[in-house]
Amino acid sequence: MIWVPELSVHSMKTIFTAILKGNLELKPGGVAMLAESVVKSAVDIYQKTINDFLPTPTKCHYTFNLRDLSKVVQGMLMCKNEDIEKKEDLAYLYISETYRVFRDRLIDEKDRERFSIMSHEIMENYLTLDWELAAFQNTLFGDFETNEGKYVKLSPAQELIPRLEDLLNMYNNGDNQTMNLVFFEDCIQHLSRISRILRQQRGNAMLVGVGGSGRSSMARLAAAINKMTTFSIEITKSYRQKEWYEDIKKLLRKCGLDEETV
Repeated sequence: MIWVPELSVHSMKTIFTAILKGNLELKPGGVAMLAESVVKSAVDIYQKTINDFLPTPTKCHYTFNLRDLSKVVQGMLMCKNEDIEKKEDLAYLYISETYRVFRDRLIDEKDRERFSIMSHEIMENYLTLDWELAAFQNTLFGDFETNEGKYVKLSPAQELIPRLEDLLNMYNNGDNQTMNLVFFEDCIQHLSRISRILRQQRGNAMLVGVGGSGRSSMARLAAAINKMTTFSIEITKSYRQKEWYEDIKKLLRKCGLDEETV
């Protein structure tokens, strides 16, 4: 995990450029020279985001800081340098991580579209790309398409379905509650997002949605993909602070004494 001290944006720009360039230089091919452009555009997107997407009573979580900027770089480091062979590979990775950190937190289609157009203009300017917005808007990275566990650009949704059905069968054949899921594009996108968060150090997310929308199912399957177990708190009428402490105790015992990844 990249630790972000209380530094200025300029200082963070220098640090992130050095980190990203150092990682890319491990792979010959010239993409390391793009590290500075990537970080500069990320800083511009960050500054534009905190100015244009302000918190309101209905969007109180629209708060962004330098830690979010660091998560973009942290996410890019999950992809092995040998899998970034050319400029397009780096651009797709950068675009995906930017969307995961910033765009996924926007709650309506109008805000998401506005962010997509804004980030597209900035990326084209810094990376000298001539891409249509639709070319990368649904780009996803993940590590479950093959058995190698590499964090790479995922294939289109229809090509991923057979692989996900195999993973679901493995989950159902284990000591788990059987889930009957039908995979479609939105479902796969949410699964990829959750799986990405779980594979990160201290990764965490709050899933918001109506009952029956698949939050629990996607979280359980994503956890299984990352070889994790799940722990659920069952709320009853008699559930009080004492029961909460007992549940936390059970969870800590699983993680500490039993050495389970929960």
